[in-house]
Amino acid sequence: MRTLKAFLAVLLSVIMLLSMAACGGDQTPETTDPVGTTAPADGGEATEPTEPQGFEVQTKTCGNFEISVLGAERILGRSDVPAIRIYYQYTNNASYTAKAINDLDTAVTQNGETIDTVFAADDIPEDYYKELYVRPGATIRCTTVRELADETSPVTFTVGDYVTDESIEVEFDLANLPGAPAEAFEIAPVTDPQSLAGLAAEGTLDEKYAVKITGVEKTEDRSGNPALVVHYSYTNNSDEALRFISAVKAKVFQDGIQLDEGIPSDVKDPAYKMKNEKCEVGQTVEVDMYFKLRSTSPCEVEVCDSHITMATDEYFEERIGLIYTVE
Repeated sequence: MRTLKAFLAVLLSVIMLLSMAACGGDQTPETTDPVGTTAPADGGEATEPTEPQGFEVQTKTCGNFEISVLGAERILGRSDVPAIRIYYQYTNNASYTAKAINDLDTAVTQNGETIDTVFAADDIPEDYYKELYVRPGATIRCTTVRELADETSPVTFTVGDYVTDESIEVEFDLANLPGAPAEAFEIAPVTDPQSLAGLAAEGTLDEKYAVKITGVEKTEDRSGNPALVVHYSYTNNSDEALRFISAVKAKVFQDGIQLDEGIPSDVKDPAYKMKNEKCEVGQTVEVDMYFKLRSTSPCEVEVCDSHITMATDEYFEERIGLIYTVE
């Protein structure tokens, strides 16, 4: 009996030793790298991976304009050239009607050299807004599209007031571009425009051109979209034959932003064609122009002399115009 007990004691000791050896053996502990970290092969300290850095919109008042740089994205230009589209917007705080291509100074460089403007393969409305006149107090979003000199070097964008030389400068890392603005741009409605208050619908511009706005109608353009047709009577009292569109600037504004010209369903209409036909000295002609409506806000129908800038006192004196309520 004593021998059996001794045998069992030895057996239990052996089992305990084997268990301890198994627990203390050479084990590889289970490891789980936290998401977003990388353990170096040399056993050094783990580092965070490179991720796109956040982009902060930059806004600054530059002379007569409050300007914001909103973002940038890689796109293809026409003929599939690599390009960058940079988004910016401005509020016109001047006393005159302005447009970005005239009143803002923009530059885009890469490796210290200016890179060329290019048309986008898939354009958006903002690509053309820099060509539109903007009333005081109105805000518009624009872009500049440039062909990349290479696909790795940073791109520097500078935009500011052309007159005061005040500007914003932003450098974009092509590997970490912020992309297009998250929110789509919507032009703020202007329900009670005042820029043409007190003007008559007819007059003599530059003492040479008698112009009268004889009527305004809502219609459709060639694509079936809402449009405005404006009827003008134009008398050339200058000393040379001149086209209507050469003698005067005929524009329509809606929500403080110039409307694009449209094309009528009948492009052979004589009054529509007359805007491009020479009017002889002393001759009076009837001219129609079409404009693409953007909203249901009232429209400002305006005509001024083409030889003066909108930033001068003469512009305010040499205008005719009326307000048309879109129904």
